Amino acid sequence: MATTADPGTVESLDDREARALTEPMDVFADDPATDEHEVAVYNDGTRYIVNPEAGWCSCDDWHYRQPEGGCKHIRRVRIEEGEESVEELRDRLRERIDRLESRASRMESEAQDLRYTLESLQEVAE
Repeated sequence: MATTADPGTVESLDDREARALTEPMDVFADDPATDEHEVAVYNDGTRYIVNPEAGWCSCDDWHYRQPEGGCKHIRRVRIEEGEESVEELRDRLRERIDRLESRASRMESEAQDLRYTLESLQEVAE
């Protein structure tokens, strides 16, 4: 099943979650290369084998880094199998939006202060 989300809506998620949601991927539980505990995830022309029960993937990210929460392929399988709560993802999005808006407000205030300082310097220079 291929599913994608708009990349602009996933700012609150970590990078792997965002890629799991936005990158085109096909997940097949009945792929001939898998056994009964595995699924195949096709991403960008490459097949990755994921064992959701063991939390294991054949990709380099999992092999070399074993990231907390899994690689993007493991996360995509969890999302498609309904193991990742859409409500939790939505809550994290809302929290991130709130933090970004707060940061934007502070940055605008700082920019205004800098504009005032610049105007003061220009007056002194004249």
